[in-house]
Amino acid sequence: MKSIFLLTLLTVAAVAPQVFAQTVTDQKPNEAEVAAYKRRVEILRHPTGIITIRLAPLGREGSITPLRSTGDNGMQFEMFISLAVGEDLTYWDDRNRCYAYRPQLIRDGDILSYTKEARECVERAEREPGGDGLGHAPASLTSGREYLDHYVNLEDWYETPLNPGHYQLLVRKQLFPGGDWIESNPVTFDVVASKTSEQSQLKLTLSDARETYKFGDDVRLKVTMENQSDQPANVAVIDTYYQNRPKSHNWFVRETRILKS
Repeated sequence: MKSIFLLTLLTVAAVAPQVFAQTVTDQKPNEAEVAAYKRRVEILRHPTGIITIRLAPLGREGSITPLRSTGDNGMQFEMFISLAVGEDLTYWDDRNRCYAYRPQLIRDGDILSYTKEARECVERAEREPGGDGLGHAPASLTSGREYLDHYVNLEDWYETPLNPGHYQLLVRKQLFPGGDWIESNPVTFDVVASKTSEQSQLKLTLSDARETYKFGDDVRLKVTMENQSDQPANVAVIDTYYQNRPKSHNWFVRETRILKS
């Protein structure tokens, strides 16, 4: 049995290269197939007007405006791709985000820079446009249908949490090395300061206090509130008579009691 098994392996090994060579030699593309291939490559090189990418907030299908966010939690978006007209088209997609797309995020008119890790990833993709080949996979497009292409996580590209401000996000995608980049629709959203972040950026200082007080003493304290960030902080005022007392005056009373005890 061992002799038969070895002989079978040797026979298969000897025949397989001949069959493979014969298959490759016999299956030459005809003129129509060559023309179709060139047409598909041309579309991938210059996809504008034929292939479209659409950006939308995750979980808000049909809306291009996400909810206002405090920026504390990661913001995610979905990128869809569609073929407007023509025959079915297959392209090589990449799971590595640096090969698959490039986002552009603008805050209050200024383009934000990528993180150091994201910049290095983009530079590597530009040096090695073919990548390692492990993340590539064929993806097919049928005319008139829309496909989910990628999830866009801002924390993969930018320093988070995002600072308060008005933002605009769009993504670009290249379907063929050296080809044109197609651009998505812009998505705008606002990031507002959370109550927690506002309180954490305020420093409260009590001064001009004695170590002990007697019952009936007139207690006078100097209260200083300092904003330790470069972002504005809102403090509600309950009156304009007693030195514009902030709404959180009960906090000051608790501090005063601690000093008196």
